Amino acid sequence: MTGSAEELIARLRANPDDPAAFADLRAHYHRIGDHASLANLLVGWAGRTQDHGSAATAFVQAADLIARYVNDIPRAVSVYERALERQPTHVDATARLEKIFQHTGEARRLIDLYERRIKALTRLEGEPRVIAELHEKVAGVWIEHFQRTDKGVASYRHAFELDPTRVSAIYAAREIYREAGNLKAAIPLYQLEANAEPDIARRVGLLRELATIRREHAHDLAGAIATLQEALRIAPDEATVLHELATLRLEHAAAGGPDAEADRREAADLLFQLAQLLGGEHALSYAGAALDAAPDFEPALEYLEKLASEHNRPDLLPARWVGFVANAEDGPAARRRRSNLATAYVEAGQVGDAITCLEPLLEQGDVEAAQALVRLYREAGRDDDAERALSVSMAALPLDERLPRMQERIKKFAAAGNAERAEAEANELLALDPSNAAAIGLLVDARKSAGDLAGARDLLHAGASNAAADAPRRIELLHQVAALSEGELGDLDGAIGAWRAIAALSPQESQPRVELLRLLEKAERWDDVVEMLERQLGHAREDNAQVVLLRRIARVHRDLRQDDEAAIVALNALRNLRQDDAAVRAELIELMTARESWQSLLPLLKQRGQDEGETEEVRVGAWSTLANVCEERLRNHEDALYAATQWAALAPADTSALDVLERMSDRLDRPERLVDALVRRVDLTDDDAARGALLRRAAALCTDRLDDQEQAIAHLERALQLDPHDTAAMDAIAPLYTRAGRADQWVALMEEKLRLETAPARQAELRRSIARALRELSGREQDALAAWRKVRDDAGGASDKETLEALRELLGEGDEAELADVLGALGATAEAETEAELAELRGLYVRQAELLDGLGREKEAAAALRAALDADPEHMPSVLRLVALCDAAEDHPGLVDALERQLAITEDPQLQVPIAQRVIKLSREVLNTPERAVPGYAAWVAAEPTALEPLVGLAEVYGLSDQHEFQRDVLDRLVAVAHAEDPATSYVHARAAAKVCAEELQDPEGAYNRLLPGVLAGDADSEQELRTLALASGRALQLADLYAGMAHQLGGEQAAKARWLEARDVYADHAGEPT
Repeated sequence: MTGSAEELIARLRANPDDPAAFADLRAHYHRIGDHASLANLLVGWAGRTQDHGSAATAFVQAADLIARYVNDIPRAVSVYERALERQPTHVDATARLEKIFQHTGEARRLIDLYERRIKALTRLEGEPRVIAELHEKVAGVWIEHFQRTDKGVASYRHAFELDPTRVSAIYAAREIYREAGNLKAAIPLYQLEANAEPDIARRVGLLRELATIRREHAHDLAGAIATLQEALRIAPDEATVLHELATLRLEHAAAGGPDAEADRREAADLLFQLAQLLGGEHALSYAGAALDAAPDFEPALEYLEKLASEHNRPDLLPARWVGFVANAEDGPAARRRRSNLATAYVEAGQVGDAITCLEPLLEQGDVEAAQALVRLYREAGRDDDAERALSVSMAALPLDERLPRMQERIKKFAAAGNAERAEAEANELLALDPSNAAAIGLLVDARKSAGDLAGARDLLHAGASNAAADAPRRIELLHQVAALSEGELGDLDGAIGAWRAIAALSPQESQPRVELLRLLEKAERWDDVVEMLERQLGHAREDNAQVVLLRRIARVHRDLRQDDEAAIVALNALRNLRQDDAAVRAELIELMTARESWQSLLPLLKQRGQDEGETEEVRVGAWSTLANVCEERLRNHEDALYAATQWAALAPADTSALDVLERMSDRLDRPERLVDALVRRVDLTDDDAARGALLRRAAALCTDRLDDQEQAIAHLERALQLDPHDTAAMDAIAPLYTRAGRADQWVALMEEKLRLETAPARQAELRRSIARALRELSGREQDALAAWRKVRDDAGGASDKETLEALRELLGEGDEAELADVLGALGATAEAETEAELAELRGLYVRQAELLDGLGREKEAAAALRAALDADPEHMPSVLRLVALCDAAEDHPGLVDALERQLAITEDPQLQVPIAQRVIKLSREVLNTPERAVPGYAAWVAAEPTALEPLVGLAEVYGLSDQHEFQRDVLDRLVAVAHAEDPATSYVHARAAAKVCAEELQDPEGAYNRLLPGVLAGDADSEQELRTLALASGRALQLADLYAGMAHQLGGEQAAKARWLEARDVYADHAGEPT
């Protein structure tokens, strides 16, 4: 730095934009640890610069210093907020404020912080996922701190609308609706959550739950089926989904309709899948259920046949065969069941039925059916039919009769010297039986005699490849292939292939493995050698055998394949068996160091350092290397700290170890480890001044970071022993001694003065002073409480705010009644005007309510909560608690009042519905005050504009409270809403509206106009009421005109004639009346 601090400050005052002076002064403050001045410098610079990003960063750096070293959190918050003013998206400023507000419990400020960041990111078109996360945080704060599920659900909705994969937000929102009792609002959120949920099992569970809600609560069977179909697409093997979907399909089919047959077949398929999935006795039941739904469903029948055989239940099948044959189209499956059914009939002695079953098969040339019918016809005395069946059964000779005859022919031709015929017959026999010994032996000898060794081997190989032959025969042939390939053809690959096949057929024999390894090494196929050694390793059970194999594998990798990475893998496996093998460890360290595999090197170096069998020099080298690798190569400060600790333990005088210890402790923010390193260095330092500085630094860490005053005092006392004139140590130790308990002596002195004092006013003053002092002393709370009670007694029971606040702080368990009175007195004397003061007053009454509730004084608790809500009408926790208290006490008027408060501040319409329904029920059914139900119905209608129930109820309560104009308007709305779904229902409501117009509002014209649409649509009741109204209100000619108009519309039909007659009669009876 050039110039003194004063000179630099003067330069900056003269020219605030002097960069050199700023940099030098900043470095100076940093070097001397003057964090307050450094923070001020940064704030000043940030306020002047035009670079918003740099300004925000400087403000954050300044706030960090203020929070960490100056410990002025309010000012730090202000500076962080200045950073956000310059750069609203600054991540560090937001994160610091979030942490502070979470720690201080300032939930409202936390919401404001999140919302500012949301606005900034939205304006900048930030990543939706990040904005959604912020919305979800806002929701969490609203719910956790304010119990505002309505605001929370709005924020959750913003979150998943921005990020549809945000399952947590969807789940939270739908749980809010579900717990509030509005499953209708939860249904679309269940679907959204299922769409976004990545976990298959949870997604399926959500869809099953949604299907249940749709079926049982929304009465939407088709929707429930569609939901379970979606679940089945996701998890085709989920038994519960299969069962539930099959049940719903059958329920839908039972209702009839054009899709009933398709539903039954779908149900059958689902039940069949379920049977396959479950197996056992359950499979029998579900396979039968599938056939109940669709008797011709062949897969289910095949499975039931298999199960009946396994479970010895043949009795289950005949009835199923009957159903299948009766319903299925003719084909192989139906023919087979006919045959099975015929066998069952025979076993039951029903020969005639058996013949009837089999005769259609005989007509199709079925040999087996023909053979069975031969016997059955003869039993039945139908010899002509038996002869006809016999002619069909002789169509083919069985193969097992052909093969022995062919072998005899081969031997005969060979014995007769007819080699050509013998070979031809042998080839034909091999086509039917590829491993036949006689045929192969003859043909191989022939190939060898002709010098065709490759052909002879091919014959042997073909015979060995016959999977139908037994293993010994195939092995015998493969031995010949191997010998011929290696010995006579010089084909190592062929021999290897033969030995591989032998090994596969006789995995327990060792010879194939020995021969294979020999041949592979002979062929220098090192990859295959490794593969085989590794396979042997997989089967080795003894450690010694595994060690030998692993050493051999490692040698092949390193020396023959030049694959160090694979060699490392083998050596690691070897090390797992021989943990303490120093040679293996050394080889691994050498390989990994060469490959710069630092992460893998760590455990090896750690083990070498811990190995007491190694020399101290080797161990120290291991720890020092480990520390350097972790610090410099891996930036793994945690492990570097550990290694440096071990290094220092082995070499206490090695200052290099202490250097690493100090650096790592500082970087990891481990003040206790840094203190330990500093104290160790004290013992290695000769200069007393340097030792004192180290001890002061250690003491400062103990005080500021570790909150260990005793240890700090010990370090400072040692520093003073080194230098009794160390003023810095003296300044540091003085406040520590003060905080060490000297105040007790002062209190004792004041108490003695009080004992001698006779003037009441002075005694009261002393008691208040003592009470104040005791209040500040830890461990003297009971003494302080007694002192403040005496202060209150001095005032004759009347208490000032200071006394009440002190009592509020000190009263504890067992003093609940007194504390409740104190809180009430504080509330009564409070003069709250600002928002903060009102919030504090509300908190006071809420606490009083909690205490009164715990004391069983529920009515007083409710009164306290109402007082809290007078201070803060939107405090949802108080509203909810008031609802619970009134509900438990069956205070129905109070409960309605509390619910109305809740309804008024709940912002989400769907959450308003269950609250409104409770208000309505209590007002109409319990309190008999229907007019109080109006706001509830209004909220319900606003939330569900197309629902009929709330409109019907609202019309009723308007009528009961003589608000007929409102009643008419609601009925008109009912007509419009109902007409879209069911016009007939809309005419019912129109007639009700007409009645209100005519009887309550004396508006016959309005009544006429409301009845007219129903009349024109052919509603008989509307027409009757309109006729009565028209005749009673002097509108007879208007009625006649209506009939005439309707007749004109009908043209020449018979109905038109009736309308003309009606019009004539009305005209005739009322011709003299005015139009």
